[in-house]
Amino acid sequence: MAGALTGPIAAFNEIIGCTIDKPKVSQIARDVGATYTVWEDEELPDIHWIFEGKGLEFCFTDEILTAIFFQFIAEDGSNVGSWSGPLIDGFVAPEITPERADATFGEPEATGCGSPTWRRYEIGDHFIHFDFREEGLHMITLLLETP
Repeated sequence: MAGALTGPIAAFNEIIGCTIDKPKVSQIARDVGATYTVWEDEELPDIHWIFEGKGLEFCFTDEILTAIFFQFIAEDGSNVGSWSGPLIDGFVAPEITPERADATFGEPEATGCGSPTWRRYEIGDHFIHFDFREEGLHMITLLLETP
C-alpha cells in the first residue's frame, strides 16, 4: 500500500466517499473554476458531474462520490477536454509511465497489459488507477473501491 497522495490531487482524494450534498464536494467543484454538466445514467443509480473542457468528471453512485476521473488525452466526440494543471507532486502528466508510477507507488494492487495498459494502487482506504495508451498517460482515476 502506498502512502498518502501529495499535491492538488490530495484535496480530490479527501472527498472520495462523501455524499453529493457535502459542502466540501461543492467547494472542490467551485475551486476547479468551471461549470459542470449533470448527467444521470438511466439504467444505473449514477450521477456524473462533467467539467467540460477541463478533463475532469465526478461519478456518484447512490449519491456517494465513488470515482473522480482526470483525463489527459481527449477522446473524439467528447467535450471532456484534458486536464492541464499539476496534479501529483513530482509528476508531470506527459512524463508519467507505468515504470515511474511503480517506482512512486510501489507494487500495484492490480495491473492490465495490452492496450490499454493500466496500474491500480491502494492509497490509504482508496485506490488510484493509471490508464496508459500508446500516446502516453490517458487517465488517472481516484476510486472509493475496486470494481
